[in-house]
Amino acid sequence: MFQDIPIRIRLNPSSKRSEATGFWLPYDDVNVWLQTMLLAQNACEGEVDFYILPPERNSRVGESSGVSGLIGLPRSNFSLHRSAIATPLSPIRLPTSKTNESAGFTTLWLPESSELAPAIPPRWLGQALHNTASTSNCLVWLPNIGLVALEQADRVTIVDLIRPADHADASHVGDHGMSPIDPWQSPPSLSVLPERIAGFQVIGVENLRDPLKDLASEFGHRADDLWSEPHDRTEGAKRRGLHKNPHADSLVQRGTKWALRKLDDWFASRDKGSQKQVDKSHRPPSQPSGQDKLNATSKPRKRGISAYLFDKLASSVERQRQQQVNKLLEMFKRDPDRALQFAIPLAGDGRFRGLTVPGSQLLSRMPEFSLSNFSGCGPADIWSMDYQQQQRLRESYLATANRELAAKRYRRAAYIHAHLLGDFAAAAGVLEQGGFYREASALYLDKLKRVSDGARCLVLAGLFEQAVELYESLGDHEMVASTWEKAGREDEMRSAYRRAVESLIAKGRIRDAASLLKDKLNQRQQAKELLWAQWPSGREVLACALMYFEMLADDCQHDVALANAKSAVERESVSSSVDIAKLLIHLAKSYPSKSVQQYAYDSCRIMAARTIQNLGVDATKNAVQILRELDDDDLLLKHDCIRYVTSKTKSPAKALSSAPSPVSTSNRLEKLVGFRLPSGRYDSAKIISNFLFAVQTYDSGGLRAGIFCPAERAIGDRVYPAGSSVSELLTFRGDAVHSVSNYRSRGKEHVFIHSANAGMTENSTQEITTADSVGWIVSQQIPVALAECESVVASSNDFWFGTEFTHGSWHLKTCGENCENLRYWPMVDATDAQTKWSVDGDTDNDLLTHSLVRHRRYCLLASIDGVPVTSFGRTLTYGFGSDGQSMKSIAIPGAPLCLAGGPLGTRKRIAVGHHKGLVVIWPAVGGYHLEVACNERPYNQLLWLPGGRLYALSDHWLTRFHVKNHQIRAQGTIKLRSEDVVALVALGPSICGAVYGDGVVEGY
Repeated sequence: MFQDIPIRIRLNPSSKRSEATGFWLPYDDVNVWLQTMLLAQNACEGEVDFYILPPERNSRVGESSGVSGLIGLPRSNFSLHRSAIATPLSPIRLPTSKTNESAGFTTLWLPESSELAPAIPPRWLGQALHNTASTSNCLVWLPNIGLVALEQADRVTIVDLIRPADHADASHVGDHGMSPIDPWQSPPSLSVLPERIAGFQVIGVENLRDPLKDLASEFGHRADDLWSEPHDRTEGAKRRGLHKNPHADSLVQRGTKWALRKLDDWFASRDKGSQKQVDKSHRPPSQPSGQDKLNATSKPRKRGISAYLFDKLASSVERQRQQQVNKLLEMFKRDPDRALQFAIPLAGDGRFRGLTVPGSQLLSRMPEFSLSNFSGCGPADIWSMDYQQQQRLRESYLATANRELAAKRYRRAAYIHAHLLGDFAAAAGVLEQGGFYREASALYLDKLKRVSDGARCLVLAGLFEQAVELYESLGDHEMVASTWEKAGREDEMRSAYRRAVESLIAKGRIRDAASLLKDKLNQRQQAKELLWAQWPSGREVLACALMYFEMLADDCQHDVALANAKSAVERESVSSSVDIAKLLIHLAKSYPSKSVQQYAYDSCRIMAARTIQNLGVDATKNAVQILRELDDDDLLLKHDCIRYVTSKTKSPAKALSSAPSPVSTSNRLEKLVGFRLPSGRYDSAKIISNFLFAVQTYDSGGLRAGIFCPAERAIGDRVYPAGSSVSELLTFRGDAVHSVSNYRSRGKEHVFIHSANAGMTENSTQEITTADSVGWIVSQQIPVALAECESVVASSNDFWFGTEFTHGSWHLKTCGENCENLRYWPMVDATDAQTKWSVDGDTDNDLLTHSLVRHRRYCLLASIDGVPVTSFGRTLTYGFGSDGQSMKSIAIPGAPLCLAGGPLGTRKRIAVGHHKGLVVIWPAVGGYHLEVACNERPYNQLLWLPGGRLYALSDHWLTRFHVKNHQIRAQGTIKLRSEDVVALVALGPSICGAVYGDGVVEGY
């Protein structure tokens, strides 16, 4: 029983995209078709069929309304929808047999995001279209067009689009009744060649069967005046242009059309794929009729060439190009000066406008640098060369450039770098070296956008006003003043230096501003007042004070120095104790006045004694360090200080010095376990729920994650050895892993991989089950608000935080899974708020430069019990900033390399490895407590274990520290097998595991 069911297609945005997609391009522009077909063929390596739909018919008018567009369908599983801005097509397989579905299938292509209504089975549709589907190659159902059956004979190729349709101009035959002539009768003599092959020159016919064998030797010789023509052709064209006859031109046009038609028909007969029917009625040129005169005066219609002729010409041109390139390489060995005239630019085609007729001749150029060549160009003839040839040419160009530079021919060397290699930086440097400052400045400004370098070259060229304009646009008042000084304009120079001083003071560079006042404006008194005004709570306090006393010493104002030193000691406070101590040490050692030296020496000892007597252990250690720097030769003073500190502290060995004792190598760590993960290059590893979660990268550009046993374990009836996988491997997109975070919710482990260039795909979130029946959800879909963050940590389902560089500084951002309650705190406020201490004799402050801060290692992120811990520059923050207040912070002795928080259920401790050593910080309600663990080497990996065990990795050395009651003691060290350690993981309660990049895991 059969039932009539009307079927239509309707929009369905939720439909999934299939692996194989075609496209429908609803345009009638042949140029667009050709470009799209070329892109599609490159995308699927030629495995694609193209069809052109027949024109639509208007039932009321009966005229064609144009073609319905171009269709591209892949032969295998390729996606073509990205190759063209067109409508994607998705396939549906239909059986072509009514009884046996395995007998054969055809394909029905529908627009993407659409479906059949009603949703009938494909076999029903195949039975309904049995007669049509069994004989068709495929079926296409398009909106407003309907169902179209496409057969094998309907396919079109690129050659079909560029080959002209065969049409015979038989108007002369009908009008005059002339009989056909011999097909190969010699044509009349011509004065010019036809437009469609302009640039050809027939240089001889060796064989009557192949009259255009060497036709391509001059292919592209006349390339729209891109380069100058030969003198003989130019003079000949001028002679022909002196005597123009319109009647003769019309005869010439008809004669050339006749000759072109004869050649094209001959080549079309050689083209196997051509279906053209050659007209048998060939007529010689005759007097044009009225209609022919009208056609002759109008613009001649352009015609193409046959596919056979195109292939012959293209292969001939390519062969001759290779010969020319090889000749050029040999010429560079024999005669570099002449070879430089014919050198092929490797700088790309960005400055050209379009393409010209392809040619096979090397063009001669003037090998001298000129800015006029960068103003604009016409169409270019781009030659395709393989990598080896380009590399050989590049090496030849560089060798020739060095040769020209050694001969001090700077313009020729700059021509090679700029015009041939496209290296404008090297060209500008060569021009500047040769004294061509204007050309060098033009390259710096226009090509490289380096304004300061361009202004410097303008100053060297004597163009001071233009250089001043550039420096003022940069806000560099100091360089403006320097430029006016070189120009000899005193008033402008002093005015610019005053603006520079004001700008430096506003930026906090007090010492530089004082240097300008002293050296450039000769205002020493104002400079000294500016420097001493910073004491004790200004900017650059210690540096300004040292410079101030140096100026007093130069001016022999020793009485003023002594009075101000006494004033500084009297105004001593806890916040300025370190600065005043270092100032007194400097005065005691280097100031030229004996009275000032003696006062500074005595005051420093009194201040240290008062600190040792009244303050705590940490301050006592600082005081002992000050006394050591004050007088290294006073052994009795050193001995007395050590005895006093020993009696004051509980741990005498700990108080012997401000720095911890060196790591003892007598106690060695022992290797306890070892196993290997599946082969691959591992990027990250982490212990989650007593399983080892590891992520590796593979060559095709993606990530593969797996869950492994860190030790031998019995799960159910099976025993899993160490390193064995307990789940299937998961694949994700991405280049490198930034961070891995996890939390447990509703009996499942949620793991999030934050990677670079991940993108959102269908497998961004995958759910698996391990051997112990615990469900894992591994995902890359972090909250959108944290997508640009360098590091992301999730402490629960509704609480995330990350670090991001935005608006010129680093920020700590927090939000929920759905981006609710999004807040962020600028961490630079925490850096500005905390006191800037000089540690280990460093005089630089904790604020790093912009280029250093942007590097990822200078902003680290961790968490302790859901509270974020960040390190920004040399500042560590714990928690969040309240409304209107900055985050609490503490200074770190060096640039941080790694960060680790204590394990759950233990005391809150933070370990920070920096480029100088290792410190441990205890966050408390009233502030922080910091202890130095080691100052011997940088540490880049840290791991906390229960019981106060801290493992630290420095290069290939692994050290174990024991942390208890604000005391740190090194217990042992071991040299690892290599430095390629991607992570330190806890293989057990007291076993530290090192995961190497090759998949080897060792426990200590």
